[in-house]
Amino acid sequence: MEEAAAVWIRDEDEGWLPGVVKKVDDDQIEVDVVDDDGNTIEAITLPTQEVKRRDADAKPVDDLISLAVLHEPAILHALRRRYASGEIYTFNGAILIAVNPFRKLALYTDDILERYANRGLLHAQGVPQATLPPHVYTVADAAYRSMSEAITSNAKQGSQSVLISGESGAGKTETTKIVMRYLTVVGRGSSSENAVTDKVLRSNPILEAFGNARTVRNDNSSRFGKFIDLEFDDRGAMRGAAIDTYLLEKIRLPRHAQGERNFHVFYQLSATSNKDDAWRLPPSPATTCTYLKQGGVPSLASMDDGKEFDTVVEALKALGVSDEDVKHVFSLVAGLTHLGDVLFEFAVGDDGGGSHVEDRTVLDRAASLCGLDADKLLQAVTQRTVTARSESYTVRLVPQDACQARDAVAKALYGRLFAWLVRAINKGIQKDDFRKAASIGVLDIFGFECFRTNSFEQLCINYTNETLQQQFNRYVFKLEQEEYEREKITWSFVEFPDNQDCLDLIEGTRKACPPDGGLLVMLDDECRLPRGSDANYAARILKSLKSHDRLCASKKQVVDGIFEVRHYAGPVPYVAQGFLEKNKDELPSDAVALFNDTQGFLQDCCAAFDAETTETATKKKVTVASQFKTQLRKLMESISSTTPHYVRCLKPNDKNVPDEFVRKRVAEQLRYGGVLEAVRVARSGFPVRLPHAEFVRRYAALGPPLLKGDRKGCAALIEAFASDNKDAYQLGLTKVFLRKNAHDSLETARSSARRSAAVRLQSWERRRQALTRVGSRLRAGRALSRWAFAALAILRVRSKRRDWNALRVETAWRCARHRNRFRAVTRGVLALQKLGRGVGARRATAQRRRVAATVRIQSAGRGLKPRRFRTKTVRAITQTQAYIRRSMAKRAAQRARSEMKDVANLQTEAEAMKEEIQQLRARAQQETLEREHAAVGAATAEVSRLRDELDAVLAVGDAKLRSAERLCSKLRGDGDRKSAAIDTLELRIADADARRDAAEARVVEAERLMKEEAQRADRLVEAAKDADAGLAQQLEAETARREEAEAALASLRAASPPPPPVPPQEPLRRAPSSTPPTSPRNPGPPADLGAAFLEALRRGVAAVAWEDGASEPVQLELRAGAPSAPGAPFALAGAQLCFVVKSTSLFRRRKPPPPLALAALYGARAGAGGEAALADRSIALAAEGDDRQQREVVLEFPTEGGAAEALAGFRHALDALQHHPHRSPPPSPPPPTSPPPPPPREDIADAVAELEKQLLLERANNQKMMLQMLEMQNDVNRGSAKIVELKQETAGLRSQLVARDRMHADDARMRLQLGKRLQQLVFDNAALRRTCDDLERHAQKAF
Repeated sequence: MEEAAAVWIRDEDEGWLPGVVKKVDDDQIEVDVVDDDGNTIEAITLPTQEVKRRDADAKPVDDLISLAVLHEPAILHALRRRYASGEIYTFNGAILIAVNPFRKLALYTDDILERYANRGLLHAQGVPQATLPPHVYTVADAAYRSMSEAITSNAKQGSQSVLISGESGAGKTETTKIVMRYLTVVGRGSSSENAVTDKVLRSNPILEAFGNARTVRNDNSSRFGKFIDLEFDDRGAMRGAAIDTYLLEKIRLPRHAQGERNFHVFYQLSATSNKDDAWRLPPSPATTCTYLKQGGVPSLASMDDGKEFDTVVEALKALGVSDEDVKHVFSLVAGLTHLGDVLFEFAVGDDGGGSHVEDRTVLDRAASLCGLDADKLLQAVTQRTVTARSESYTVRLVPQDACQARDAVAKALYGRLFAWLVRAINKGIQKDDFRKAASIGVLDIFGFECFRTNSFEQLCINYTNETLQQQFNRYVFKLEQEEYEREKITWSFVEFPDNQDCLDLIEGTRKACPPDGGLLVMLDDECRLPRGSDANYAARILKSLKSHDRLCASKKQVVDGIFEVRHYAGPVPYVAQGFLEKNKDELPSDAVALFNDTQGFLQDCCAAFDAETTETATKKKVTVASQFKTQLRKLMESISSTTPHYVRCLKPNDKNVPDEFVRKRVAEQLRYGGVLEAVRVARSGFPVRLPHAEFVRRYAALGPPLLKGDRKGCAALIEAFASDNKDAYQLGLTKVFLRKNAHDSLETARSSARRSAAVRLQSWERRRQALTRVGSRLRAGRALSRWAFAALAILRVRSKRRDWNALRVETAWRCARHRNRFRAVTRGVLALQKLGRGVGARRATAQRRRVAATVRIQSAGRGLKPRRFRTKTVRAITQTQAYIRRSMAKRAAQRARSEMKDVANLQTEAEAMKEEIQQLRARAQQETLEREHAAVGAATAEVSRLRDELDAVLAVGDAKLRSAERLCSKLRGDGDRKSAAIDTLELRIADADARRDAAEARVVEAERLMKEEAQRADRLVEAAKDADAGLAQQLEAETARREEAEAALASLRAASPPPPPVPPQEPLRRAPSSTPPTSPRNPGPPADLGAAFLEALRRGVAAVAWEDGASEPVQLELRAGAPSAPGAPFALAGAQLCFVVKSTSLFRRRKPPPPLALAALYGARAGAGGEAALADRSIALAAEGDDRQQREVVLEFPTEGGAAEALAGFRHALDALQHHPHRSPPPSPPPPTSPPPPPPREDIADAVAELEKQLLLERANNQKMMLQMLEMQNDVNRGSAKIVELKQETAGLRSQLVARDRMHADDARMRLQLGKRLQQLVFDNAALRRTCDDLERHAQKAF
């Protein structure tokens, strides 16, 4: 190193400082430290090794390879100069270096993007283009153009990759987004493909929200690695993408350091919690929740959490995630927030103690939001199931272990949610409807890390960077070989740095790294041991690998369980504490069972996570290290199959402020990022390379004069000063390659030549300065003499000018005096002329004014009469219009009043209809009473019929006396049971009667309250129906009992032989009677009254017929079945009761009841009206219809006597029909074939008679109860029909009221319009009056 040479000095604080060599003394050098302006700061003495040569004449370059002196301080100086000028991008061979400016720069506008895209397109087509400054767009465009060229040339491997690395805060995430934006813009195809590119860009906010967090170095630090594979078709259009993630930092969820934050999504959710109460977060969650408040940074100045939340939601929906899934995603995030607030207390038990939750509501809320069962979640965090061989037992966890179990569950839930999000994003951006031609992968990976405390995460991160650095070294060496071949220089194999031994130390197997394998292999082995621990792992490392070149540890580190690995970027100490727990990352068995039992959205999250871990699963238990190695191997395989492009992001300072460049921090990042390693690889053969022109310009002083900057000039220059050592120089086609020793000797010779040239230049400069001083003195003397002669001439000229000026002043004064006199005379003459002309003009003006006033007076007088006529005409027209409008208003008011009267008529009609409805109800009650009387008559007839059957049974009993004696005891027992059953039946019938009366009362009450509340009437009808259902069930039960009795009687008949003919004088027989037996309740009518009514019925009887709730005035006529001869009885078997309609109105809406056959008639009763007023004038007929259905017709007569006659007539017809010859009589018994039986005994005959009597009574009661039930059902139906009619009437009245209100509204609107119109007419009239007044005033003024 020669004196006065520019050098760089190593400094502990600044890294490197500029200096100038002052004195060289063997291995020591005295250097003056200078600032940027060249001023000396201090002088220091230091060893030669601490000094690097500095190129003081170096100019800013776009590519660091172009520097003549390329080492760490030269690279730092070049980057610092470019950073100060706002140029943050610099190439270093194949690497693009990007320095984070920490401020917005105008480097990413659409115009700049379009300029780089157009330049790349034209350059790819062979059109020469100007070189643009370094930019990340240049790397992205190079990747895209290389891929497009490979697609067009049908190359097998056309895929590219962009590898972006750097430490936290260096700008990796932003650079990734810039690269993706450029690729999506240049790869944008048709409109249908634009959606894919937009979705790819929209995936960034989602991944940042769930995977990024604030650290002490960066507000938006990526806590995971991602590889984005952008897929292109054969036309170069982006058609899809896929995202792979690596090593998510889940440990940040439960714990993060002071000054840091949890993942962004938790604070985004907290910022919007006041908008949606579904998450039930407390006020200010960022400062109150345990998982969010640890770092003490609730908000960031560089980020609006509320707006970012809206952006994330929009991005999720744009990627096709349903609203329900979006709600589930944020519900799970809110549930994790609540889960962190679950605290535990110590609980004493028989097994020594455990823990329980302080506030169960918090746990329930967290479980509900996460979609988990609260009890199972509590069991998973407070218990641990231990399995030993075939036995398992439960261990209760103390509060500290319960908190760890809670955090493990939270991390597992978040990891599954993140896996589901990645799968949802891939589902939204992937497309299978095209053929993939090539792809461009963008890798955003964490940079090399070396902190004060380094753990398992830093080992995995540095292991990744070691692997990428090896791939990068090989790629750079390959480029170096390609450059040598391109320049056609002679070279042999160059040794390049290789870090394979470091990789073997980390991931090597037992064969590659004996005896126990590498660090990760031993870590997996230790995790499989039952009693494995971090201390055993550290001791095993230091014992097995202590002789490895890349591993070292001091005695203190051995005691503390620390081992140090020498990476390519420098040594990093790792603390083994926590390695096993982080590597296992296992869940308790109870938590695993909890996740296996999930449903819905959480089940999908677990399925996504299981699918991700299944790809790396083996027969052995999967650990984080083995899973990470598998992922890294796949990543390297993907990168190896592509052409890589490198971007290294640097962080200029740790304060995250702009315009501050810390050399030491940047030097560390250059070393960690592999930039200096790349330089070492590139310079391992010929470290210095200069273009021909630059080589000649720099070293022309050492060779012959007049050299040209071409290959021949370089060869002549090398021949001149390097003829004895030509191996150190290689002359390429465009560059000169030099080894380090040759370059140092050239620099030394150049410095000597420059020193001698400086001495000659100084002597020439001193001679020039002396000659300049002598010449200046001679020129000064000559100048003084010239100035003296000029001063004398000036004095003579001034004297002559003074005399000439005096003469000119005298002449001007005389001219001014004569000019003033002439002007005074002229002004007097002009004044006299103006006075005379003004008098004449005023006289003429007065004459013209008099003539004009006369003309105006005459015109006003002539126009007075027409104006008066116009005024009267306008007034008459106005009055006429007012009269017409008043008439129209009166007629409209009359129409409105008439319409109001119509509404009153409608109300009157409504009241009349209500009164008619009340009358109809009274008639219905009367008909109900009459039907009851008719039913009693029918029951009486049935009793008589049953008595006849009883007589026949008694005859059979006489014939079978012996058989009856054997069955006597059995029949007595049966008779007792039947008696008890009959008593029970009578009680139930009485209960049924009471229920019927209650139901009738409820129906009447429902009808009475119908006007007040229709809904209450509906409920009463339902209650009546329920009562009918109960009666029907009881009737069915009694019918079943009656059938059992009939079956017993039939068996008795079948067992006994037919009886002999019984003479009419038999005392047990009863003569048939045409009149039913009388009773206190229903006395039978006389037979002659019934016959007279039937005769009158043939001619026609007026009545009102009710059936199924509908009434109709009819003429009752008995048709067909006429007597065969005069005086013969009626043929009632084929007779029909017809209902002839008497009304001839055209507005009948119902048909008359169909004819009723008398043969189908089985009952007639009185009092079937619905009201008490109609009960005495109505009867009810019960018959069987054609369809075997029961039919009931109520007949209302004008008088009570007519109703009594009708009831007697119908009962007479019933009795006649029972003994009619058309009805087949009982078959006569055949003649006896055996001797007559012995005379019957009196006790057996009485028992049989009593049994038959009870049977008949039971039948009669059953029929009576059936008729009562039918009557109640009919009453309910009629009540329902009336209720419906009332509802319809009410609806009609309501519609009329609505129409009336609408009419009133129209009337009011018309009145308002008339009022407005009248007001307008008043205003118009007032305006006309004002106009007339103005005209009159003008007329008066005119006259």
